Amino acid sequence: MSKRAILLIGFAVVALLTLLGVVDVCDCTRFSAGQSLVAAAADSNNTPADGGKVIAYYFHGTTRCATCRKIEAYSHEAVQTGFGEALKAGKIEWRTLNVEEPANRHFIKDYQLFTRSVVLTAYQADKQLRWKNLDKVWELVGDKPAFTRYIQAEVKSFLEAR
Repeated sequence: MSKRAILLIGFAVVALLTLLGVVDVCDCTRFSAGQSLVAAAADSNNTPADGGKVIAYYFHGTTRCATCRKIEAYSHEAVQTGFGEALKAGKIEWRTLNVEEPANRHFIKDYQLFTRSVVLTAYQADKQLRWKNLDKVWELVGDKPAFTRYIQAEVKSFLEAR
């Protein structure tokens, strides 16, 4: 086998392992909670007059690969296109947060984050009722229509369960 063929096979193996999350080239597949967790930001529960709200978070780190950015963009677009009126009315809110910033590190523990994630949270007044990590985003990122259906179905479920 030629040296070039071996080199190409090596690159292919690394690329495949990176795609499968076995090798973390861009440092996107894990979070470190750090030494200390800080309290939630004071403005995290600005709810509408009826007291109920769903917050859709995209949690990322400082290092962001193309797939991480695509998950954020697809998720945000799915929420905007599927729930424009609810966004305007304040029933849904979209937030993008870097959990490697000190004020946001508590989210790693709060939502048991281990990688870049989309998390839905339901609030009634100042109380968080439930949350869900939409972990299938990594499986569906290669199929935008399926990804969009997944995000919108999960948000709809959260809104209907209020």
